[in-house]
Amino acid sequence: MMNRHRQLRTVALLITWSVAGVVIMLLTTVADSFLYVSSLPWAWARVLLAVAFILLVGGLFVFIKPRWKSALLFIGLFALVYLWYALIPASNDRDWLPEVARTASVDFDGDRVTINNVRNFRYRSEHDYDEVWESRVYDLSTVRSVDLYFSYWGPRDIAHTMFSFGFENGDYLALSVETRKEVGEEYDPLRSFFKQFELIYILGDERDLIALRTNTRLEDTYLFPMSMPAENRRALLVDILKRADELGREPAYYATIEHNCTTSLLGHLNKVQERPVRFSLKLLLNGYIPELAYERGNLPTDAPFEEVMQRYAISAKAIEAGVGPEFSESIREGIDPFPRGPDGL
Repeated sequence: MMNRHRQLRTVALLITWSVAGVVIMLLTTVADSFLYVSSLPWAWARVLLAVAFILLVGGLFVFIKPRWKSALLFIGLFALVYLWYALIPASNDRDWLPEVARTASVDFDGDRVTINNVRNFRYRSEHDYDEVWESRVYDLSTVRSVDLYFSYWGPRDIAHTMFSFGFENGDYLALSVETRKEVGEEYDPLRSFFKQFELIYILGDERDLIALRTNTRLEDTYLFPMSMPAENRRALLVDILKRADELGREPAYYATIEHNCTTSLLGHLNKVQERPVRFSLKLLLNGYIPELAYERGNLPTDAPFEEVMQRYAISAKAIEAGVGPEFSESIREGIDPFPRGPDGL
């Protein structure tokens, strides 16, 4: 009986330390990543720190006995690295690419809102354009529509999502939530997990933010009108404008999961509607959101999904219309609103 008890205890300890070993390896990898992508300006110093951390962790478990002491020291060491990483501040003071060089600032006066730094670039090609930043005044009581865009540049599992607000006078104000890249910097989805890009809310003309994707980059773009009460349209726009203005004063980091082009929009939506958007893994692979809407009855179901999706395609219409005064009206021809509100997602 005693032998059996010892065997069970040995097995339990083996399982415990095996699980602990896996956890320690994972946390070491995470901490190493924190060090490697830290705010130190010298790549060699970041590499040296990352290597030193691995050696230090190895030394803890080789030379410190008993194991629980080395485990406690490891937890303390990991906590120090995490604290250092967590305190790395975002910044608005960097050498930004021209298209994200300015953040929007917003002044509210009742229903009258003035937005500075509305982007309205004129593109000859993706990297050849005239930089145009404008100040515009909108009447919040005249918001008549909210549209949700999906723009696909490659695999269908990922898309860029944008909002656009239409006003009774025919104006449209688009929103694109993006990484704020510096000169010479390229987007990397893995690096965006680790505080490598600031977050920016670009408020712009549709002939910039939408036509850039349809007419210049030739992306596959879809427009979905959203059905929601007038008070929700206004509240949604106000919440977005407040966040855009806040980022100009208090910068934040873009994050692949928590603060990306889709989760940011959903966060604003959930603030203004009675029922929050129900979670689905397809919300993480945002290219599948239209299919999710179809499955939940938030798009017409009188035809196969692929056929229904084409009813909302705008790229061909955008190219045919050209980037002129009638652009926004032309891309909306023949498109009907959702039969249900966004809470149907």
